Amino acid sequence: MNTDFSDHSRSFSDFRYVYPVVSRRSGGLSIGIDLTASGLCSFRCVYCQIDRTVLPSKAPSLDPDLLAVELETLLSAIRSGDFFENTRFGSLPEERRAVQDIALSGSGEPTASPVFQEVVEIAAAAAQKFETKLVLITNATQLRETRVANALQLFRPNYDEIWAKLDAGTEAWFKKMCSPQLGVTFEKVLTNLRLAAEQHPLVIQTMLLRFDDEEISEQEIAAYIEQLREIDAKANRIRQVQLYSVARTPADKRVTHVPPERLEVIAQQVRDATGLKVSVFP
Repeated sequence: MNTDFSDHSRSFSDFRYVYPVVSRRSGGLSIGIDLTASGLCSFRCVYCQIDRTVLPSKAPSLDPDLLAVELETLLSAIRSGDFFENTRFGSLPEERRAVQDIALSGSGEPTASPVFQEVVEIAAAAAQKFETKLVLITNATQLRETRVANALQLFRPNYDEIWAKLDAGTEAWFKKMCSPQLGVTFEKVLTNLRLAAEQHPLVIQTMLLRFDDEEISEQEIAAYIEQLREIDAKANRIRQVQLYSVARTPADKRVTHVPPERLEVIAQQVRDATGLKVSVFP
């Protein structure tokens, strides 16, 4: 059975919304909830493995009742041990069998789902019942939307986390990396992150790559470090910065990965300049 960290299949049994993965960034078993199976997203990131040019323009319908049943069923099976009997996770080592988190994620931007608040209510109840953490994995473009902000009030203070994308230090590199849609600006993302950090613990996720053999410059790294300082300035809520490179085949073939030793060099630059915890995932 393949339990390496590159297997992030969003299909499991006959479930429609819920899927288990062994997550390198969670450090073990993570239960994903796919809120946007159509791939609806406000970014067209160059490194994404999904070709968004052929996807529908609006989110699919989501059945909250079915989601609740799937989540309860899967978490109960993991707790009892039945989950490991006849699945591809059967050879998962004992130390990785505990659920590290329930992650609101998917094939697109989860906050774009029209039933985001209902899903958060279901996931938050499950996270409390099964004593695990709730995580939102997001590009941060909609964090200040009223329906999203209201839903995030259900996150437990200083426990549940927002894992937010920040792939740049400047508008120019942001546009190159993320190809934002619908008028989304880099400043909007930064403002959303600064305000979110005043209320929720943050994990900043940053993709480093080579695009047409061009790598992030030292000037861009310096600008990125300054953005981290500003986000963390008021509340000191950044729990971790996660630097990583391409792990799955991107739709854009011009994208290649950054070597692990280069990631480590950049990580040390961030540590030295900010004092933040920085983890590297080659």
